[in-house]
Amino acid sequence: MTAGHDELQVLMGAYVLGGLSEADHAAFAEHLRDCPICQRELAQVSGIPRLLDLASEGAMTPADPGALSQQEPAMADPAIVLSLVRARRRRSRILTSVAAVVLAAAMLGAGTALGMNLGRTPTPVAAARVTASPATGSQAAVQVAFVTKQWGTELQVEAAGLPTQGEMTLWVYDTAGRDTQVATWSATTSGRVKLTTACASQLGDIRKVELTTAAGDVIAVAQR
Repeated sequence: MTAGHDELQVLMGAYVLGGLSEADHAAFAEHLRDCPICQRELAQVSGIPRLLDLASEGAMTPADPGALSQQEPAMADPAIVLSLVRARRRRSRILTSVAAVVLAAAMLGAGTALGMNLGRTPTPVAAARVTASPATGSQAAVQVAFVTKQWGTELQVEAAGLPTQGEMTLWVYDTAGRDTQVATWSATTSGRVKLTTACASQLGDIRKVELTTAAGDVIAVAQR
């Protein structure tokens, strides 16, 4: 038998059920060896004979013991099996389409997230970081990070061991003789604080940063 792929493919239902002639069976078996498409479809429908058996068994009743033999020819009709095969193909195409949509959505989400990350302002990198020296009697542990800006200097302050009552003030002293108050806050019950502030002085002009109480008592000094 000489036939193309499509002509041989329609024989699959009868092949699964063993209803082909010897010549057609041999032709399809030879085609099957070299056709991955038919191999995949055969794997999908190879369980149909068992399903047909179960369907026939489920249709039998004690009053009708001949139901199985009456239904088998109709259920085993190659046209019916072929319709089942086509239904499986349609379902496979639907699942493939759904998978493609899900993949596209996932890629879109990843692209959106990437775009958001690309558009996000990067965390500024400190040009210098200084550990302040606590004043006599103070238990303060203070670190000041300096970030250079075109308009001056950003200061990132992290402190612990501060007084738990009253107010505190942060001062910047520069080489031009300016004493600038850059932040003030109320004490916390934990004695900790983390803040970001700024001054107009360039980093190279800053001599020291001083943390004091509202009364002017020095808590810690970061020298540069």
